[in-house]
Amino acid sequence: MTDPSILNTKNAIGIANFALSQLSIDPIASFDEKTKSAKEMARNFQIAKETILREYVFDWAHRAEKLIAYNDDQGGYQKPNDYINFIGLGDACSYCCCSSEWKNLTVFTHKASVRQINGRLYIDSCCCDSYDTLHYSFNNQNYADISADLFEIIGYKLAYISAMQITRNQSLVEFVRERLEFALQKARMHEGLEHKPISNKPGYAGYPLGPKCGGFF
Repeated sequence: MTDPSILNTKNAIGIANFALSQLSIDPIASFDEKTKSAKEMARNFQIAKETILREYVFDWAHRAEKLIAYNDDQGGYQKPNDYINFIGLGDACSYCCCSSEWKNLTVFTHKASVRQINGRLYIDSCCCDSYDTLHYSFNNQNYADISADLFEIIGYKLAYISAMQITRNQSLVEFVRERLEFALQKARMHEGLEHKPISNKPGYAGYPLGPKCGGFF
């Protein structure tokens, strides 16, 4: 059974210890410890976190900023320093109400596809000029207000990634995978969790489109 005190520690180490508890491994105090479990947690934590935030849209990791275009021959838009993945385009209204109307995000954001080239964002949308706001998942480092659902989801993902590397127990891997799926189902009910489709085009993120209509590349 998971130690309740682990769940109350809302930081990266707390999530790592939640993951370790799923593998029946003692908790760590720091990613810098010289133990195998600490090294695996340090190596896999950001991978687990970003994988979840690339595949799903969470309020905790949602940010909206004004699109800033480059005025040179290469074109494209500036990529925020904390950018993880593209959610959609919006206007000033969506920027203002994103926090209060989060569960209706799909209503006021325009879905498009985006790719990164040399640190720039190139958006594929016929309506790009009608929108001035970039909605994206960002690398939130403040875990104080992370939801219990997302805390568990990242923890289960971290446990899943690390299970074979630490324990090499296939039954345990399958158990953690099932717990991860259950946690995602809970989040769909509690948070209106939206799965974020990933384009099958190399280098793209976002919602796949039909034939390119805007000539933005």
